[in-house]
Amino acid sequence: MLKNLCLVTALLAITAGCHSNPYAGVNGRLLPNPIQQKPGTQGVFTIDAPALVDVIETQTMTATVTGTVDAGTPNLDFTLNGAALPSWIDYNNGTMTFKPQVGDGTDPGDPQATAREYQINVTLTSSVNPLSKASHTIVVVVHKMPAAPTGPTGPGGITVAYADTSLQINEGASYTGTIKVTSTTSPSGPFNVSVTNLPPGLSITSTSDPTVFTVKYTPNYAAVTYANHYTMCTDANFYQRMCSSVSWTLVVSDPRSGGQQQVQVRWDVLDIRQDAALVSGAQLKATANNVAEFDVYVSDPNGEVAPQVTAQQPNFGSQGTIIATVSATGPSTPTPGIPPYVLVHIVWSGAPNSFRGTTQPLSLVACVYDDSGFYGQCSNKTINVQF
Repeated sequence: MLKNLCLVTALLAITAGCHSNPYAGVNGRLLPNPIQQKPGTQGVFTIDAPALVDVIETQTMTATVTGTVDAGTPNLDFTLNGAALPSWIDYNNGTMTFKPQVGDGTDPGDPQATAREYQINVTLTSSVNPLSKASHTIVVVVHKMPAAPTGPTGPGGITVAYADTSLQINEGASYTGTIKVTSTTSPSGPFNVSVTNLPPGLSITSTSDPTVFTVKYTPNYAAVTYANHYTMCTDANFYQRMCSSVSWTLVVSDPRSGGQQQVQVRWDVLDIRQDAALVSGAQLKATANNVAEFDVYVSDPNGEVAPQVTAQQPNFGSQGTIIATVSATGPSTPTPGIPPYVLVHIVWSGAPNSFRGTTQPLSLVACVYDDSGFYGQCSNKTINVQF
């Protein structure tokens, strides 16, 4: 009996030993199976770029392409159809420039098509968070350069080639184009060139080649006004601007054969709003009793309306009072070479004696029409007054 009891006791001891903790003394924590990865923190990345760019062969188009990241320095990477950008696309300091050459608008898969489409993939990363990224796609449509228009060959077989019969030109910008004349009876000219309905600022001059002529045009800032614009045009940066049309006829004749050729031209001139222009002495002197009294001439380079001018009062009442009154305006109707203007008489009185021997700024606000026909194009003008 005692022998059996000892045997049971031994078996219980062996069983207890088999269920002991083999990791006793080891610290840790229980993980799910399978292990779930904690999602990383995503940065806030923004790409500012157009979705579509249209450009014609041999012409230049620009677009703003920038990236913003929440930390670090933004890095932009570009590929075109999966490869590096071609030489006619350049990126520098936030501006992408497109200068396609003849042939870049030809689609190898469809040579008869008038344009070819390219796809630029833009990728934005950060110098401190290279794993996070943002992407954007710019579709570039390159249109084939239109063939130089020619009219029917007149007597003497004269033909005129001029490519820029349809064009957008900004106010204040300078345009230069080329006219090429051929004739079966006068291969080397001479030719007579004239213009019907000549726009202000346009000139056509001969070159050392008697068959080639140069066209130059610079529209002034009064070329487009709220009164004469016919619609809103989209410029190269996709802004809406007032525009007016300029239509003229190029007439080329061959005095030897009597042949004549006419080419119709229609351009859109885009408005570039200008602030009011202030004409005054750089520094004006007050009288001995600390009263400054003078006139300022303010004109509208946009050629539309006499500017509205107001004087900003000093920051503190103890610095005196400024009164601005209109003493003259003109002209009431558009006059070539004379923009609308206003002559303002200004009196600054009650200035403290502490102003004597000092130069104080006098601030004016001058407003002209914006592209809505209201006095919304305002700018600050500063005049220095010596007391």
